[in-house]
Amino acid sequence: MRALATAAILATQAALGCAAARQHDVATPAFSAGPLRPVTRGVSAEELVRAPGTVATYAVFEGNRKGAVIEQRVERRGEELVAVEMLLTQGKPAEPSEEMRFSRGADGSLVLREVVTHAEKSASLFDDGLPFAAALAAPSSALEGESAMRVLTLPKRTPRGSGRASRSLRLAGESTVSVGGEKLEASVLDLVFDIELDVAKAHVTARLYVAEGRGVVAEERIEELRVLGIFPRRTVEHTVLTSLETTP
Repeated sequence: MRALATAAILATQAALGCAAARQHDVATPAFSAGPLRPVTRGVSAEELVRAPGTVATYAVFEGNRKGAVIEQRVERRGEELVAVEMLLTQGKPAEPSEEMRFSRGADGSLVLREVVTHAEKSASLFDDGLPFAAALAAPSSALEGESAMRVLTLPKRTPRGSGRASRSLRLAGESTVSVGGEKLEASVLDLVFDIELDVAKAHVTARLYVAEGRGVVAEERIEELRVLGIFPRRTVEHTVLTSLETTP
C-alpha cells in the first residue's frame, strides 16, 4: 500500500480475538520486473489499501533508507480506514512513522483525508479529500484529483503551511515480477503527486507493482523537495514486500 506517495508529505513536513492468520513470507528482500505488457485487468481499491487486520512488512532495498524495514497495519476506526506504519532500522527500536486516514466514497472509492508524521510532529490535512483509489481502476483512464491542503504541528495543531495537493494514478501495463525469488503477475501503476505550499514544493513520481491477492508488492519512488526556493533535495526509495499476514 505504499502507493501511497505519502513520503512526499513526510518530506514536506520535515522541511517544515481472531481466526488463524494466513501468511505469505518472502525469504529475501529482492525485486525485479520484466517488460511491460498491455493491461488486461483493473485494480481494485482493496489492492491498494488492504483490509483491516492486515499486517504487511516491506524492506527498503534501494535508496536513502536502504536496509530499513517498514511494517504497515490497516485498522478500522469508526467509518474510516487507517494505515499505521512503523519504521525499523538496524540497532534501533521500532518507532511510529506515519498514519494515513481514509474515507470511502459511495461508489467504493477511497479518499485520503489526513496524514500524520510522528517524527516531525506534523499532520497534513486534505480539506476537500484527495482521491486515492478508484473502486476499480479502469485500464483506459487515470484517477486524478486535487485538494486544498494544510500542514499543522502536533499536538497543538497550530498552522505550519497551506496550499494545494494534486495526485494522478494510472495503469501503465502488466509485468512478470520476481519478489524474493517468487514469480508473480503484477499490474503496474504510475503515480504522480505534487504539493505546492506557501513554504515548500514537492514532486513525487512512483511506479507501483500490484499482484492479485497480495496488493502492492513493490514500489519504486523518487521525491524532489524545494523549500522557500533553496536547492532541491532528492530522495529515492525502492521497497519490496517481505511478509503479508491477514486475519479473516
